[in-house]
Amino acid sequence: LNSPEGNMIDWFNVQCYSNYSLQSIDEIVNNGYNPEKLIIGSISSQNYKECVDEIKKIKKKYPNIMGVFNWEYFDTNPNPYEWALLMNNF
Repeated sequence: LNSPEGNMIDWFNVQCYSNYSLQSIDEIVNNGYNPEKLIIGSISSQNYKECVDEIKKIKKKYPNIMGVFNWEYFDTNPNPYEWALLMNNF
């Protein structure tokens, strides 16, 4: 991260399989990763409402976090379009 090579990395896709939480992001940041380079992702089968609650907490603590993503986007809840609109509001 603090090397010439590390400075060329624009972002990190963070896949939080079973622990999509502020605590997970705190641990990543505490290990030296810049939150402004983190794009945090969840899988569609995770509890949708819990993910949204965690995104709110993460965004509050790290307002300049780079973004969020979802894999298995076709299977998002309530639907892909509404999920994208909701995430755009963060």
